[in-house]
Formats: sequence, C-alpha cells, structure tokens
Amino acid sequence: MLPQLKRNMLKGMAILCEDEILNHCIVDLEDMCMENLTDPSYSLSTVLTTDELASRSSRSPDIERVNAAFISLLSARLYGPEALLQRFAELLLDLCNAHSAGVSILEEEDGRQLFRWHALAGVYASYRWGSMPRYASPCGVVVNTKAVQVFKYPDRHFPYTIPLNPPICEALLTPFNLNGTVIGTAWVISHAEERKFDQEDLRRMENLLRFTAVSYEIALKRR
Repeated sequence: MLPQLKRNMLKGMAILCEDEILNHCIVDLEDMCMENLTDPSYSLSTVLTTDELASRSSRSPDIERVNAAFISLLSARLYGPEALLQRFAELLLDLCNAHSAGVSILEEEDGRQLFRWHALAGVYASYRWGSMPRYASPCGVVVNTKAVQVFKYPDRHFPYTIPLNPPICEALLTPFNLNGTVIGTAWVISHAEERKFDQEDLRRMENLLRFTAVSYEIALKRR
C-alpha cells in the first residue's frame, strides 16, 4: 500500500512540475508575441524625438508659479504616498500646460514586469491604476536608458494593450529615481499637434520630481 501511495505522490509532483514549466512557457510565448507586435514600418527611432528638445525655444521661468507648486506639495505629504503622487501629477499638468500627466511605477505581476499608473491627471485621468507591459511602453525605454526621452505618436511603434483615446501626439518622460534606483517615470502628454514641450517644461518637471521623490520615500516609511 505504501509503495503505491509513494508512486501516486511522485506522479502528482511530476504533474505539478509539468504545469509549472508549461505556465512559464506560456508567459514566455506571450511576451515574445507582444514584442513582435511592434509595427516594423515604425521603428523606435521614428517615434523617438528627444534630440529636438534642445533646439526648441523655451518659455521663460515662472518662479512664483513653481514656488506655489512646491507649497502645495508640502501639504500633500500629509495624506500618504499615493495622494502625494496624484497631487504631483495635477501640478505637473498645470505647470507644463499639458493635456495629461502622470507617474508610472515599475511593478511585477504574475512573473511579468509592468508599469502601473499610480497617478494620472487631465484627459487620461480615468486610466489611473491601469498598466502597460514594460516592453510595450515608452516608460520601458526611459528606465532602460535612465534618461529623459521625448516621443512623437508612440502608439505607431508600441503595441499598447489598451486603446488610449485621444492618441498621444507628444510625450515627455523623465526617470523617477528613489535611492539611486529608477523605479518608474514621470511624464506629460500633449494630445494636440501644435503643443510641443520645451526645456523649461523639463526643468519644472525635474525640479518638482526631485522634491516629490524625497517626500514619497518619507511617506512610504510612515505607511
């Protein structure tokens, strides 16, 4: 009786092992399929326009407006990390005259890396808490390069898993650093061809993000 029981247990373990291997294969195949969905007629270089940022004329600094944003963030620190990020996105929307703004944080779910939208303001506000696979998002390029990037009509290259409406005409993204590690991105979006971001938009974004990152770390420790 015992030998038979042992054989059944071993058989059950073998089935579990096979299932686990199969699941990993399915995940790998799905990842490969998603990577291959990029449109070959639109390579990454055709939607990446970061070099244009340096040649664009910039708006004048608005110190009073930026200082008011810092004061607003100080109050937001009292309401926890998620409220802080959301307030940051709302301020970013205003400071950069963007149509949408947000914060994407890199997470892992079911063995896959993805970017979850922890904060969203503007036209895309209803997409908050949605996600995009790391390899199917401009955020992935920013995290990989650890550098600021500008994209023009990124949906022409990236296989977005959900339909974004209206489409993105231009997106300015910068790394979100925490303790020397890039944990995600902060970004602003234009949904109109005539609205293009400049170096003053980037300066405001990065200054506000540095303060937000320190406050975010403190808020996480308090939670």
